[in-house]
Amino acid sequence: MRCSLAAALFVYCLSVAAAERLSGSGRTRTTRTVYPERLPYGSKPRWPRSLPREDGGGLNASSRPRSELYRLDRGLTLALVRDSRHLSPTLVTLRFGEDSLPDGRTLVPDTEDLGHCYYAGHVLGQRDSRAVVSLCDGMTGYIQTATQGLLTIEPVRRGDGVRDQDGSRSPHLLTLHQVGPDVDAAPSFPAPSRNATTRATWRGAIESNEVPWLGLRRPPRSRHRRKRSYSLEQHVEVLVAADSKMARYHGKNLKHYILTLMAAVAHIYKDPSIGNLLDIAVVKLIFMEEDEDNEIISPSASSTLKNFCRWQQKHNHLDDSHPYHHDTAILLTREDLCRLPKTCDTLGLAQSGMICDPHSSCSIVEDNGLSAAFTIAHELGHVLNIPHDDDQKCSKYRAASQPLHVMARMLDYNSRPWSWSECSRHYITTFLDAGYGQCLRDSPAENLLLPEDVAPSSRASTQPGELFDMDRQCELVFGRGAKICPYMPVCKRLWCTVHSNLQGGCRTQHMPWADGTTCGKRHWCQKGECVAVMDQGSRRKVDGDWGPWQGYGRCSRTCGGGIQSARRECDSPRPAFGGKYCVGERVRYRSCNTEPCPAGSMDFREEQCSAFNGKTFNFPDVPTNAKWTAHYSGISHVDTCKLYCRVVGMSAYYLLKEKVIDGTTCNPESFDVCINGVCKSAGCDHQLNSTATTDMCGVCRGDNATCRTITGDFSRAKYRAEFGYNFVAKIPAGASFVDVRQFGFEKDDNYLALKSAEDEYLLNGNFTVSMFRKTLRYGGTIIEYSGSNASIERINATKPLGKELHLMVLTVGKVESPDIRYEYTVSIRDDQQYVWELSPQWTECSRPCQGHRYRQAHCKRRLDGMRVEEARCHPGSRPQPLAEVCNLHCTLRWKVGEKSECSARCGTGVRTLTVQCVQQTDGQPQERVVADALCEPEKAKPPETEKCGRPCHSFRWVYDDWAPQDVRGRGASAHRHLCGREPGGPPRLPV
Repeated sequence: MRCSLAAALFVYCLSVAAAERLSGSGRTRTTRTVYPERLPYGSKPRWPRSLPREDGGGLNASSRPRSELYRLDRGLTLALVRDSRHLSPTLVTLRFGEDSLPDGRTLVPDTEDLGHCYYAGHVLGQRDSRAVVSLCDGMTGYIQTATQGLLTIEPVRRGDGVRDQDGSRSPHLLTLHQVGPDVDAAPSFPAPSRNATTRATWRGAIESNEVPWLGLRRPPRSRHRRKRSYSLEQHVEVLVAADSKMARYHGKNLKHYILTLMAAVAHIYKDPSIGNLLDIAVVKLIFMEEDEDNEIISPSASSTLKNFCRWQQKHNHLDDSHPYHHDTAILLTREDLCRLPKTCDTLGLAQSGMICDPHSSCSIVEDNGLSAAFTIAHELGHVLNIPHDDDQKCSKYRAASQPLHVMARMLDYNSRPWSWSECSRHYITTFLDAGYGQCLRDSPAENLLLPEDVAPSSRASTQPGELFDMDRQCELVFGRGAKICPYMPVCKRLWCTVHSNLQGGCRTQHMPWADGTTCGKRHWCQKGECVAVMDQGSRRKVDGDWGPWQGYGRCSRTCGGGIQSARRECDSPRPAFGGKYCVGERVRYRSCNTEPCPAGSMDFREEQCSAFNGKTFNFPDVPTNAKWTAHYSGISHVDTCKLYCRVVGMSAYYLLKEKVIDGTTCNPESFDVCINGVCKSAGCDHQLNSTATTDMCGVCRGDNATCRTITGDFSRAKYRAEFGYNFVAKIPAGASFVDVRQFGFEKDDNYLALKSAEDEYLLNGNFTVSMFRKTLRYGGTIIEYSGSNASIERINATKPLGKELHLMVLTVGKVESPDIRYEYTVSIRDDQQYVWELSPQWTECSRPCQGHRYRQAHCKRRLDGMRVEEARCHPGSRPQPLAEVCNLHCTLRWKVGEKSECSARCGTGVRTLTVQCVQQTDGQPQERVVADALCEPEKAKPPETEKCGRPCHSFRWVYDDWAPQDVRGRGASAHRHLCGREPGGPPRLPV
């Protein structure tokens, strides 16, 4: 077999012998005509002896229910559930034509609700079955059976090529695809090339310009930055534009075809291997006319992308909450995309990391059939900042033997374009955690077209292989009349022939058969493999849930503030069959080893750069003995956690690592640290989210007591400069917060300069002046220079200098004395600089009457009298406070007032006293009642109760004599009894 490789894209198998030699693969197709019959949902399907029912039930009813039963053949009944999650409920179509607005645009809200078209399900009674179909214009799609293999179904077209609108009464072609042993007929290809600009091709050439040409927006910075990594639900609102060639090729089926592609893209982004919850929603479709094409399409793919990016911005609403706002735009075209003249092997092109940039969130894709879904997913991946799987930055995440996935640079036989690599998962997670996906937080509408609560446990995904049979897939790639090439292996790659007699040979673009394409009895294609179809019970949607937290890992640094992380995985259970990925916190971070590093330790970022000493990376002009040092100036905020280094003695700097080690400070002037490539807030105590700051002396949580500020100037009023270099000041080792400014004037020829302690110029030496901003490292700290072009020339350094520094001024041209002012802080190390001193102010009087007041001793700095913490003065020399009596004009005392009655009539009882604090003021006869608290410090308050009582005597009952009996003889008499005292006691008391 003779095969030639054309532009690394098409493989032409030219001889008929090739097909004959592969005939042993045993691949056959059987097509028969069926009449789909719609059954009442919930009934037990039976195979009738008669032909299909005549009771209507057309396939195009807009009122079609959520769930459907269709019988196609004996033993082949489909249970279907509507699945159109890839459609936005506010989807609109923009058309260009005669009836357009004056500006050529017409915005048409979609009255054609294609959300009713898409269904997914299974074959009743077959465990490993799957069906994904469209029920608009008949039934089109894929049926993977467990007994027969892969089936495709499509309506029989009339002679005019138009489908019968009443699908349930029209004949359909049901094609059975059977396979024998899988024969690997894949040719070998050279390894993809790599170059420094990271422009590369996906087999068939997908390019990604890693260096943005329309600018990169900074992520919004929240005042309260999280120190954790969260999985959030993200919604990617997509505009899809199709050029006029797409409309001519696909005809009235264009909209249906595009949404089928986007449904496949949505399912690729639902694969749990991506590690995030992303919903792809189509919010707007635009079908362009030829005039619109001319504005965008160019012979150069990169020019086409630029033109389309500008064009799509005009059709966007900047308000993210607007229903027609899109986050990203995709152009689908049937034009060849050429990266170079006569090199038209490009399938797609996009800008990297631009998802929320309204100017640059766009991509272009060449339509080559259903496999264009993989290209769309790939380009969207670039827009979401995902690099190629074989990019150098992905090398740490994959072994050489591991297959490539969606982000494969070139799709070949071993690629897996339906799932994501560990590298892709890492980079999209880092990108979203850094805040670059803020525009994805809003849902495309209040209610989804198909709410999540409808048939939540059985919503399987629609698959394009169930909508387009194999021959139709070939036509979409190679044009009308193309058919599946017989005798070739199934699923892995789509081989097609454009001639019925096979004289033209077989071709492939190395794309797999669409998922859902029948490949054998009770088998269908899934991710390039022919597998058994699963039944409904095995394919129920499974939402993911978090597993347990793992322990914290090792600390990233041994000193100076490292980072530890703990994570949990979305694997209890893992999402399956379109289920949602977990939402919530997935990684926790905490600080560790926060003690300062020993004096003289190398800066942590410097240490990371120096690890590359002796490596050139094939950069031009970099010597083989290169010594790398950290570079800071000119780096945007969003890139502060990338490792930029330069060779000592050279100005050019390079990106050597995509991110620094966790715990590296974001910049020399800050204590904020990098975590997973993102700058996070930290304090001077090296704790995440700490608010601790240094004082002017550089002491964490200090009180400014350990240093003093030195100021000076070099001005025309005091000094006369001479031609050449003039000495200004010596800044001692240990000085911090150095700030030098020269206030120049027009045509001023004075320039600041710096010399080291070794008398070597560090800045603007040898009569060579730097006009622009630069940084230099000296004495263990970073010194920043504004450049001589600044209106106020400035030198500043925040952290302490490790070595002495000499400040100079270069005067040339017309000699004019400069106007230079400088200041810096130096440490005070002499203990004798602190002394005790009695305060000149008295304290408040301790009492309102007859109290005391004092002059307390406090610690002060002898140099300037600044009050400092008492621990800095020697405790043994502290003087006693000076005291005096105060408020002598009055006295305070306790006064006992009224007493209550005794609680007992005799014996011992208790009575209460009224006790009050009173103030007697000199010269005033009246006492004034005041609060008890004013008397208590001097004398305790007297008790407010006291005992009382009187003696008690004994009593008994005393009885009189009986009275005479009643004379009438009634038999009654009486006598009295009295309470009387014992002899000598009180008189009797009547009872």
